[in-house]
Amino acid sequence: YAAVYWRGPACSAVLPLTVVHTQGGLLEIASAPSPLCDRASSSDVHRTLLAVPVAADWPAGDCELRSGETVLGRLDVLPATASESAATDIAHPLAANVDGKMTLRGYDIEPSGPSAVRAGDKVKVTLYWEAQQSIDRSYTVFVHLLGETYNARSSNFLWGQHDGIPGAGAAPTTSWRVGAIITDEHVVTVDAQAPAGQYRVEVGVYDAVSPPYPRLAVRDAQGAPVDDHVIIDTVR
Repeated sequence: YAAVYWRGPACSAVLPLTVVHTQGGLLEIASAPSPLCDRASSSDVHRTLLAVPVAADWPAGDCELRSGETVLGRLDVLPATASESAATDIAHPLAANVDGKMTLRGYDIEPSGPSAVRAGDKVKVTLYWEAQQSIDRSYTVFVHLLGETYNARSSNFLWGQHDGIPGAGAAPTTSWRVGAIITDEHVVTVDAQAPAGQYRVEVGVYDAVSPPYPRLAVRDAQGAPVDDHVIIDTVR
């Protein structure tokens, strides 16, 4: 993301961005930058984050981020490191359609089966994703532990969570190849004060950059939105 600042009305303007590989020339940007603002005040200093998707097939090497002939910064593009797996490796297969952009193909969970965890223990949830299309935005995945008892400290039923870019940051959704299975591990620490009981494991995806940070809809077989998360399992 490029954070840009300016003064004066610019609500109808966009800042043209290009990425130039120092050896390979111009690299294509998948989507146009966002408008610079949604206000018309000439006295305010405005700030906006502009997304620059780095495609999975870009060559590794030094690049420049430019607006016209002005170099805004330099990027070191690394080879794609998204962890890919075979579908047969998935212990608990699923087919949850997330907004037509990706499918949650399944998960593994540790501990599994009838095993119980204690307050303060960790639960490891490994998710397996498949991109349905090229994704031009880096989304964040969340894994929540939802209990039967209200948690006054979190003002909801949440007793553990882990939010992050897939693959511990190494497999952003913009790097996913269509059809490849992406492995995405999350370790959730159970709240030290969590009472005994059954806890649902909730998974979802959201935009962590653009307020109000919307979750992606989970859709049914006909493409209609049914929820903004998937309950994949329970732990005791």
